[in-house]
Amino acid sequence: MTHNWPAITVGNDSAISRYAEGAAEYYSLRLLWRNGQISTEVYLQAMNTRIETYYLNPYANLSDKEAYDQSWVIPQAQTIPYGRGLIYLTNVDGEMRAASNGTESLDTITVSLVETCRNTPSQCSEAELRSLLNKHLGQAAVAGYEAVGTGKPLIKPASNSLGPCFEVIQTSTQPVVYQWKLKAGRDGSDDGCLI
Repeated sequence: MTHNWPAITVGNDSAISRYAEGAAEYYSLRLLWRNGQISTEVYLQAMNTRIETYYLNPYANLSDKEAYDQSWVIPQAQTIPYGRGLIYLTNVDGEMRAASNGTESLDTITVSLVETCRNTPSQCSEAELRSLLNKHLGQAAVAGYEAVGTGKPLIKPASNSLGPCFEVIQTSTQPVVYQWKLKAGRDGSDDGCLI
């Protein structure tokens, strides 16, 4: 289901892939968690499994374009947009919530982009995504979007990316692996954790 609506159809294929695959990964878990269909523990484990797969991929430092171009030659390259996109979009969600005191989230950008794609298909583009990032988070967010696509340095989850009840830890150094964990003393089933 989540592959059908958060798609961009106009623009750079490799960047389109990062957004589409990342959004599918993000919403396939976030919506289940948000609606109480999976517990916080299951959500956290699934998110960590997905990003660990990204970090353990020996091709994780390929650029979006290199990964896209190699995706049918090197099977592991095909999975890079999933993990990279997932981490990137969780970071955007955290930035949106922080910048708006919790009144906006990644959903704000996603819904706007989906509406544009439905109403004006020719503007269903990477340029529209950049425009929305700029509108809600400023030019630094657009620059960050570009930097993530280079594959270097490896993207790291932001401390607020899963919400106020989680923190980011580094679980490995060779290769570097980041994971989310519940903060000490926090109850993952608390309504304040569910975003």
